[in-house]
Amino acid sequence: MSSNERARLDSWKEIAEYLGRDVHTCLRWEKEKGLPVHTIPGGKRRTVYAYKHEIDEWLAKSLVSDEIAEKPAPALGWQVPLKNFWQRMPVVARAVLVFLILGFAGLGAYLVAESRSPALTTMLQEGNRLVAISPNSSVAWTYEFPSEKVKILNSIVLPSAGVKDEAGVLVTVSLGEGKGDALYFFSPRGQPLWQFQSVDRFIFGSSDYPLSWGFNLLGVIRLGNHSKVLLATRHYSWWPAQLLLLDLQGNIESRFFNAGWISQGYLMDGADGPVLVVSGVSNSFDGAFLALLNPGEISGTSPEAAGSPYSCKNCPAGRPRKYFVFPRSELNLVTGSPLYEAGGHPQGDIIPVIKWELPSDLGQAPPEAVYEFSRDFHLIRSRYGERYWEWHHKLEKEGKIKHSRDQCPERNGPPRIHQWDAQNGWQEIHPNQP
Repeated sequence: MSSNERARLDSWKEIAEYLGRDVHTCLRWEKEKGLPVHTIPGGKRRTVYAYKHEIDEWLAKSLVSDEIAEKPAPALGWQVPLKNFWQRMPVVARAVLVFLILGFAGLGAYLVAESRSPALTTMLQEGNRLVAISPNSSVAWTYEFPSEKVKILNSIVLPSAGVKDEAGVLVTVSLGEGKGDALYFFSPRGQPLWQFQSVDRFIFGSSDYPLSWGFNLLGVIRLGNHSKVLLATRHYSWWPAQLLLLDLQGNIESRFFNAGWISQGYLMDGADGPVLVVSGVSNSFDGAFLALLNPGEISGTSPEAAGSPYSCKNCPAGRPRKYFVFPRSELNLVTGSPLYEAGGHPQGDIIPVIKWELPSDLGQAPPEAVYEFSRDFHLIRSRYGERYWEWHHKLEKEGKIKHSRDQCPERNGPPRIHQWDAQNGWQEIHPNQP
C-alpha cells in the first residue's frame, strides 16, 4: 500500500483503498481479526476513521497476509519461424547476433530498472536491519545500521510520481539512549542518500534547553511541484517542540515552535486556499491545541502571554493564522488522566476535531469530545460522545462525580475553547451557551 500525505483515513472507502481490498473484506477483518478502526460518536450513521500506523502495526502482527496473494505474471514467449535461416547462418555470424541480442536486452533491462522504482508496501525491523517489503511479501532490500541499539520508529514510502529524485523511503530511527533520533532518506533500491539530526539549543523563559530531539514523522505534503517532509521534533523530557518543513535533500525550509508536543499535521483546502493544520498539546494553557499555518512558510511560535516561561526568546518571529486551545473535561480532571491531543480531518464541509479525554488502552474506545468547524474554521458546535456519558455514569456510581448527566454543568457539551488570531488576540468562545 502506498502512503499519502495524511496519517489518517476517514472512511471505509479510504481504509479499503489503503489496504488494497474491498470494503466488505475490511468490515470482515474488523469483526473477525481486530482491524483497528475508530468510530466518531453521534450522528445517524456510523462514521469511522483509522490511523495508518495502527493498520501497519496490525498488518505486521496479523495473519491476513495469507489472504493477500499477487496474480502471477503472464508468461512471455515467442516463436522463431526462421529456423532454416538460422541453420544456414555461419557460426561467427550466429555468435555476433547472439552477443548483440543479449547486449540490447541487458541495456533495456537496465534502463527499465533505473526508470522504474520498485514497489514497496512497508518497512520492518529485524535486529539492527531495516527490511523493505514488496507487495508480494518478499524482501526487496535490507539496510544494516551500525548500532544494535537502533530502533525504527516509523517510515513513509514515496512513489516516483514521475519525479525521479523524489522517489524513496523516509525512515525515522532512535539511535539509542542520549543520542536522539535521526531521519534517513533511502533511494527506492535501499541506498542511504542523507541523514538528518537536530542539534538545536533554544531558550524558553529563563531556561536554556540543549535539545536532544525525539522525532515523529508526520507525513509528506505536496507544495507546487515538490514534496516536503513534515517532521515533528520534541525534547525528550520537557515540553518544547517544533514542526520542521524539510525538502527532500534534508534541508530545513522553515520551522514552527510550540509550547507542547506536536502529534499531527496535514495539508487541506480551506475557505481561503491551502492551509497546514497542526495539532497536539499546549502545556502553557493545559489543553489540546490546533493551529492553522501558512503551508509555504510555517516559521513562528505558538502565541504566548508576554513574559510567560513558555515564550521562546531565540525562535523565529511569526505567528499562526489561528490557534485554538481545547481545555480538559470534567472526566479528564476527575480521573487525573494525562493531557491528550486533538486532531481531525475534513469530512465534506465539516471539520470534526476529536479530543480524547481518557487513555485509549482501557479495552474499549476512549470517551471523546468532538468540536465541529466550518471550512473557514469557525466553530459550529461541540459535544461529548456517548462513551463520555457512559464513563460519567460509571464515575457517579463510584462517587467520584457528585451529579447526574442532567445536572452536569457540561451536559450540553464542552463549555468553552480559547482562540487566538492576529486581529483579535486571545478570545474565549462559548459554543453551547443558550
